[in-house]
Amino acid sequence: SLQSALPDAEALSHFTEKTKVLPQYYTRYGSRVEQAINDTMQKYLLNNMTDDQLMAELRSKLQDIINTTN
Repeated sequence: SLQSALPDAEALSHFTEKTKVLPQYYTRYGSRVEQAINDTMQKYLLNNMTDDQLMAELRSKLQDIINTTN
């Protein structure tokens, strides 16, 4: 029945509770920076990448974003 698919009052309170929404910090580089960080961190965590390789790749991606942004 439809009633079994609806949340009860306690569960509904979790969806309607007041929370602070903190928007992302946007710069002229847009969301490309966030995507570059996420992609690089995923690669770092899933592969045998050293800290130095991580920093080099991140610097490279960020420099590319800077170079290609008007």
